[in-house]
Amino acid sequence: MALYLVMPNTMVKIIPAFIASVIVSIAFLLFQYIFILLQFLLIGYNTVYGGFSVIFIFLIWVRICWFIVILGVHITYLIQNANFDINIENDTINISFNSKLYITFKVLEEIVKRYLNNQSPPNMTDLRKVTTSSPFLIGNALDDLIRGGYVLSSRDYSEKVFCIAKNIEEVSLKEIYDFIANTGEEIYILQDGEITDNIEKL
Repeated sequence: MALYLVMPNTMVKIIPAFIASVIVSIAFLLFQYIFILLQFLLIGYNTVYGGFSVIFIFLIWVRICWFIVILGVHITYLIQNANFDINIENDTINISFNSKLYITFKVLEEIVKRYLNNQSPPNMTDLRKVTTSSPFLIGNALDDLIRGGYVLSSRDYSEKVFCIAKNIEEVSLKEIYDFIANTGEEIYILQDGEITDNIEKL
């Protein structure tokens, strides 16, 4: 269990690490039994070829061991983030500009409110409670605000928190609106006016 508490570069809760360690321990015992059984079967096969086969099986065993360890990491992550919205692709495609603007304003409002009330900066869990949105969409809004210089991210006890980066008296809602409206890459196709000419002919 200590491996899954210390190895990840983030704060891991005890219960997810414990559950993952139990599953991994059972998997290790199962494959260890299979490995020992194969060794006994190869003893009576042939002295020379049986010895080479044990080396080959040992290499496979080492590979399986690493696979089980990594599997435990994935299990820990899935248990700790059980409420994560897995429908990321649909969220990205279906979200409207107004929804994106709403999430951005709610995120910024929570960060500013905590700053004015001398409270600790919010983390992703706090922002999820306020916006009732998926971490992926909140992360996109935070990335835009960080890129615009409105928000800073830092770590507090191995957990990422977010705080205001500019003087709130100098930032207006119109400025945020214009920034979000102009966020993203603009694609220019057929700049010679071919599209306009075709539309006018219709």
